[in-house]
Amino acid sequence: MAETPSPAPQIQKVLVLYTGGTVGMVPGSAGYVPGQKGDFSKEFRRHPEIFEKEEKSWFILPKKVTNECPGKVQVRYQVEEEEKPIDSSKITPELWDKFASKIQRSLFEPRSDAVDNILGALMIAGCYCQDPALQLVSVLFNHKLFRGNRVTKYDCDSFDAFSSPNAEPLVEMGVTIKVNAKPPLDCVESSQPLTPLKVKSFDVRVLHLFPGIQKSYVKSVLAGDGGVILETYGSGNAPDDDWFIDALKAATDRGVLILNCTQVYKGSVRPIYETGTGLEKAGVLSGFDITSEAALTKMLWCLQVTKIPEERKKIMQKSICGEMTVSEKKDPTADRRVVASPEDLPAACLLWEKMLSCDPE
Repeated sequence: MAETPSPAPQIQKVLVLYTGGTVGMVPGSAGYVPGQKGDFSKEFRRHPEIFEKEEKSWFILPKKVTNECPGKVQVRYQVEEEEKPIDSSKITPELWDKFASKIQRSLFEPRSDAVDNILGALMIAGCYCQDPALQLVSVLFNHKLFRGNRVTKYDCDSFDAFSSPNAEPLVEMGVTIKVNAKPPLDCVESSQPLTPLKVKSFDVRVLHLFPGIQKSYVKSVLAGDGGVILETYGSGNAPDDDWFIDALKAATDRGVLILNCTQVYKGSVRPIYETGTGLEKAGVLSGFDITSEAALTKMLWCLQVTKIPEERKKIMQKSICGEMTVSEKKDPTADRRVVASPEDLPAACLLWEKMLSCDPE
């Protein structure tokens, strides 16, 4: 009897958008600079780990890579490059709706981690992104996939540069590929069509506390009309001097959003010390275990989606899509999450996860 032919592989398509950053840097006269448009795509062809062949403008990921994927899959990807790639330090909120890779060494460098990171990202996007728990903005680095709104960079000298101190990696790519991601508990489903928000720049500032901080400095930071990320000590502690609390209260009375985030790498803001309770009385909101990076991004977004002060406060105190773990006020040692519901949030909030999701088709 003739053997039954094996089924054709399922084709999964991935878009690689290069906007700049270390992964595509080349040596310049005064240091590394973004390469020219087209350089990044050409470099892919030099790496057999991520390039097998090209078919009608699609690059094909090697079969030996996709053999590890669930089911029989062929991953095809296209690389699109910005006309003028930028240095990642020049990124602005207006450019956040474009994806920028984050790699420790350039793809053009020997001994680069770029190939492994790009390969891992292509595998996740092409083979695993059908899982709703992985349809979100994420960072693939050193064989680990992190939730984008939970990750922080903690080492600029090591290939193990990123970590997610308060949430486990979504995926760990070792000898086997371990998917830890679970269906999101706090992402509200919406039947509304996807309309990505054009993020605008609002007056959001960061006030990092330090011993001996001066009244004039504090007041200058609080003089804006948008929001302030207050980076406090330990589990959310700050000076309880009258001038400090009064300055915070004056700002919140003007409608300035102030979010309390800990300076500590791991842990959460919890009102368990007397010096921290004064902040709540001044109208400062708890950021729980949100990172400063996610807090700033969320505040920029929050200021845009509603102008109603009470709605803004409610948004900042809720976990919209897993960016923080919210504890009940009555029990600061609890880990029970308060989940946002459609009734609690303006319609724009329902687009938060959808606007950031990946589509493998």
